[in-house]
Amino acid sequence: MEGSTPKALVHFLDSAFGTKKDLGKRALWRKYRCMVNYYEYYYQDTAARRVYVDSMLWSSKNDKELHSYEYSRSLYAMAKLLQKERHFNEAFK
Repeated sequence: MEGSTPKALVHFLDSAFGTKKDLGKRALWRKYRCMVNYYEYYYQDTAARRVYVDSMLWSSKNDKELHSYEYSRSLYAMAKLLQKERHFNEAFK
């Protein structure tokens, strides 16, 4: 992607995933992970980040054995978010 910026990533993901009707949970999880990273490192919006972390957990929650990597990364993303929000007791439940 020429002239790629973090904002261009959001536009690219919306364009790429918006044309697909039936995506697998793993593909959706990867999209959500990219958005979490965007809102963690570039835009730093914890409310928007929480939406995508919750989506990561939802897409990997029902199939923990098949998606053990995705589920553990989702839990880690939630713990990091809770630490950022200074909810320390909740971060390590």
